[in-house]
Amino acid sequence: MGRTVLVANMGFTIDFVTKRVTDLGRNNIKHVLMIGLKTRDIVSWGRVEEAYRLLSTYLSSIGIPSELIVVKAFGKSLVRDIRDVLAKANSIADVDGFIEVYLTGGPRILGVALIMASLTSSPLIRRRTRIVVYSENFETKLELNVEKLISYISLDSTSMKLLYEIAKGGTLSTKELFQRAGIPRSTLYKKLKELEEKGLISRIDGKWIVQKDVETLV
Repeated sequence: MGRTVLVANMGFTIDFVTKRVTDLGRNNIKHVLMIGLKTRDIVSWGRVEEAYRLLSTYLSSIGIPSELIVVKAFGKSLVRDIRDVLAKANSIADVDGFIEVYLTGGPRILGVALIMASLTSSPLIRRRTRIVVYSENFETKLELNVEKLISYISLDSTSMKLLYEIAKGGTLSTKELFQRAGIPRSTLYKKLKELEEKGLISRIDGKWIVQKDVETLV
């Protein structure tokens, strides 16, 4: 598996980013792209630049290249600018590597823009991008593959019901799903095939299970 290109929003501190770098492991990170949201507040921007100087010194000391990419809060191109950052990350990433959009820390509007840019990037970028967010107050995190997130939110009610039943049951056979779902058998087979092709479920030993990286959505 290739190394990760980490794309994160730059705030006033470096603690959240260094924690993610530690969790991933320095040998698993190819490059770090920090996004700084430049406002008309000179003092605030100075704090962002100072935080990045500290972060870049730390990353350099452990052999990870990094870059601060500036986007502007004013104007209408924020999401488009961040899509360009994701395209840059895609050009840097190993062929079999990931792009990770890390949301913890930094201004909320930048976090929302990062999500929007991830969802509206090219299919190639969406396939290799995951969104990660840590809680700032307690030990928990969410990791979501962007392509699977899009597949999930585009499901019709029947497919959503089947996915929910599988998640609730843990592992279910086609026969058990037929008994629970109450839909025609031909429709059941069709929907299960679609869910499997989208990478939301898989079949092991004749039983359907929800893919591990989809569990947090259901």
